[in-house]
Amino acid sequence: MSKLYGNIIADRGESTRCSNREITTAARSFDGSVIVSLDYDENDELRVRIECADGSRVYGKTLADCTFKQFVKTLNRCKTLRNGR
Repeated sequence: MSKLYGNIIADRGESTRCSNREITTAARSFDGSVIVSLDYDENDELRVRIECADGSRVYGKTLADCTFKQFVKTLNRCKTLRNGR
């Protein structure tokens, strides 16, 4: 059984990919892209990396690169996101 799953949902339906160590997905347009990666480090702890790019590039500026627990903790401190605005 895989540890990581990625789903792409678009006009033509849905596609799923899975992996045991690392998975990266990119939502891209001509105006900009968001790239999200999940992987397990040497301590088997889940890590998240989020990048944004100009145009339809697959790699861009790193916005987050930390453990998933640290990522969630940071998001919870953000009042705007916590209030859903």
